[in-house]
Amino acid sequence: MKTIASFVIFLLVCVMAAGAFADAQAVNWSSHFRIPSDREVKAHTATGRAPYLVCYPQFGNSQGFTDYAVDFRADHLPIGTYVATCNFDIDYSVLLKSYASVSRDYQSVGGYCGFQRGYDGKGLAIMTIWDTTCRAKNGNTTVLRASGVYPKDSASFQRNKDYREGSFLQCIVPFDWKEGRNYRTVVQLYGRKVTFFVEDLLTQAWTMLMEFDIGYEGGFITSPCAFLEDFSLDAQGAVRSMALANFRARDCKTGKWISTKKAILGENYEYPGSYNYGTEGNAFFFITSNIPGLCKTPAQYATFTVSACDSGAPY
Repeated sequence: MKTIASFVIFLLVCVMAAGAFADAQAVNWSSHFRIPSDREVKAHTATGRAPYLVCYPQFGNSQGFTDYAVDFRADHLPIGTYVATCNFDIDYSVLLKSYASVSRDYQSVGGYCGFQRGYDGKGLAIMTIWDTTCRAKNGNTTVLRASGVYPKDSASFQRNKDYREGSFLQCIVPFDWKEGRNYRTVVQLYGRKVTFFVEDLLTQAWTMLMEFDIGYEGGFITSPCAFLEDFSLDAQGAVRSMALANFRARDCKTGKWISTKKAILGENYEYPGSYNYGTEGNAFFFITSNIPGLCKTPAQYATFTVSACDSGAPY
């Protein structure tokens, strides 16, 4: 497969590929975390955002990918939840043939995408692509800014003007993802286009969520990871969770799909509260709350291994 247009040819494969995540559907959360009562959550006075958890799948020595896929599920989904299924960098070595230096405002991040529960309780899909700054030997600067391709409604795309994470283009669209439902996401980068897809693993229906033109050809996805974030200041005591399974990526050089059963899990920013992560069956699990004392703290940035992982194309 070389183009997005050919993506639909592979949809029938999903009937077979969706199977292994079924083993991860029923994470026994109570064995990993004391779930607070609604009364306890309501009475809690937050001291900050709930802990921010990260997951780095280990794909070995591959230089980068044209496709990246992972299955996910959120059993606890209060407002302010962001399940980022793919936080990634975009290789720009091809630009160094023409420029003396290349950089982005947000170090080691070319883009991210995933799913949020908004302040109004509605489901959203989000993708962000950062600008690429190129400097010539004479000091002249060229900024490559992503443009929105899909959806055609330009109102879905918003350019950042003043934000601590730098300069980027962001797309947010409605997506009614369900608590306790299994999904698969695929991110593709071919030519200048980066595209974000999601499959409902129950109905096996695919949705093309959004597509960007990154402004140059020859790049590929590097350093893909995932994170679970509380971005609100209203529901920190509430419990958030995600389960991830079947990490797969298509090597940019060989065109072959690589899968992995290993990932490094950790907590960033040292926000107060309780958190846990680990593996159960073929799922990596993550759960957080701003309420302290709900579990024993796991080892920081340790490597975890699941029992199984699907291989081959995820679509």
